Amino acid sequence: MTSIDWAATGAMLSGIGTLVGALAVIGAAVIGSRTFENWKRQKLAERHIEQAERILTATYKARRGLSRVRSPAMWGNETDTAEEQLKASGEWEKTFPESERKNLASAQAYYNRINATRDDQRALEECQPVNRRRTGTPDRRPKGTPLWRWRASTLGAPFALLAA
Repeated sequence: MTSIDWAATGAMLSGIGTLVGALAVIGAAVIGSRTFENWKRQKLAERHIEQAERILTATYKARRGLSRVRSPAMWGNETDTAEEQLKASGEWEKTFPESERKNLASAQAYYNRINATRDDQRALEECQPVNRRRTGTPDRRPKGTPLWRWRASTLGAPFALLAA
């Protein structure tokens, strides 16, 4: 009969235990890495959803504001407020004759409408770089964004009322 060398058996089992422990640590690292990647992907998706909601909200508000600016219907309180502003600035009495004051009040009311949409326009402008970065579309526009070019061209439009 052969005798069992318990010291060698213990050393062998200790080595196997070390290998199993190392494999367990490697497996835990792989699982942890996957968990981190999944968490990172989820956070990125949440951020994209929040940005998309912000862009959608800003677009809706700007479109609603622009349609209000372009509306030909003018409420009485808008022209009354415009007249008060013109009287406070002194433009009402000194510059224009009585026949043109109504057109001047309408022009000022349109300016007030344009200025009332300034915050919505600015919010939409702030969303544009985020949207370009997210979609990967380069900025190939000429200097001056379309919204601000529209605003600049619209600021001169109320003077057409004075020429009529």
